[in-house]
Amino acid sequence: MTLMATGIPVYHSRNMMHYKLLTISYEDSMFALGGSANMTKAAWSRIDEFIFHVEVPAAYQAPSTLQPVAGEVCSNDPKRPYFNEGKSLF
Repeated sequence: MTLMATGIPVYHSRNMMHYKLLTISYEDSMFALGGSANMTKAAWSRIDEFIFHVEVPAAYQAPSTLQPVAGEVCSNDPKRPYFNEGKSLF
């Protein structure tokens, strides 16, 4: 049974959500924040947004895990020549 069939209002927009991810490492901890929210006052106060955060100890090897993925995703992007030069993100 669909949401609309049960009488729950469903709204559709042609605007597409694009995901943001922010990671911060400091001393012995790491913090990740992700979701649809922009870094604007409206996004944090008036607009419905999805956001989550995760905190992990620095012993978790996120940079070494993410480095190969970042290379695959960014290496062929002509708008980001930094990645095309084979330089590491980490």
